[in-house]
Order: sequence, then structure tokens, then C-alpha cells
Amino acid sequence: MIVIATAGDPTADALNGYAHTFVSTLDKPCTIWLDGAGATAAAIDLALGAHPGQPAFLFGHGAPSPSTGFRATCGNLVLDNLGITRLLPNRVVVGSFCDGQQVGAQASQVGFSMFGYRGGLVVPLWPQHAKMMEAAALAGPRHVAQGGSVRSAASVAARAYAHLAYRLNMSRSYDDFMAALVISINDPTYW
Repeated sequence: MIVIATAGDPTADALNGYAHTFVSTLDKPCTIWLDGAGATAAAIDLALGAHPGQPAFLFGHGAPSPSTGFRATCGNLVLDNLGITRLLPNRVVVGSFCDGQQVGAQASQVGFSMFGYRGGLVVPLWPQHAKMMEAAALAGPRHVAQGGSVRSAASVAARAYAHLAYRLNMSRSYDDFMAALVISINDPTYW
């Protein structure tokens, strides 16, 4: 299993924190764990290229249309159209990044399966709410890491986000209501 978590801005840093929790709770150690400054475009390309077929868990930023891909900590685009074709065949991909549909749209043609997000993966940047979202954000990746399908991971994640938004709405706090609104934007899906 390959786990890659970029960093460099508040959203990527929050997702990086989620990735740390994810790695620390795995039953088996990762083959490759690239984190923060070590998650450069060259390192990501090398890790994926050297371990074909291994599941890849990516935490960070995607590229909105018309671009396609996953951004390394250095800001360079990894998994552009060429990278997808070269690095993702016969692999399960968990894309905890925005605009996963840009990568996932190529899954059936290239030969990989993917859990990810259509549109934004929105993280509330209020510290207490970012921490509250961690379990929902990791529900899909954990499901896949435990052998579940990307299809069922999307359902598991959607239920986790809905449950969290419901809990926050019930608190009657304005900050919780706003966090619930932000969290409810997340649209986990599969390809």
C-alpha cells in the first residue's frame, strides 16, 4: 500500500493530518509513505512507478477542469493524463482530493478503480470542526484499506458525512451549522 499526503496550505495540511491518523491505524505497514515536503512530483512518480498494482491512497489537492491530476507538495501536477495512463493501471486508487472526477473519468479506459470526490473535498478550517471531520474523511479510505470495494466505500463515506452534518445541525450553534453546510458539500463517489 502506498500512502501519499501533500502539505503547504491549510486544506492540504488538514488532509495531511488525516493521512497521519490513517497510517497510524493501519493493520499492516505501508510499502511507501510520502509525507509533506517529501511528497514531491518526482518522489510520487517514482513511488507509483516502482510499485505497480499496489493500492494508492492520495491526500491533498486535485486539479480542476480543464486540468487533470493530483498536485505534489512542490505544486507540480502529478497524475496528469500521461501519468494516469502510465502509473494507475491495475491499481485501486483512493483520492482524498478535490475534483477526483478528472482522474476517475479515465478509470475504465485505463484499467483502475477509484474512490474519490466529485467536485470539492471541502474541509472546514475551524480547528475543532476539521478534527470532527476526520472520521468521516477517513471512512472511505479505511473501508478500502480493510478490503472493501470503492463502490461500498463511497456509500460508507456518504453516510459518515451525513451523520456528522446531522450531529452538527442538532447542536444549534451557528458555527456548527456553518461547518455542517461546508461538510455537506462533499460528494464521495467511485469509478
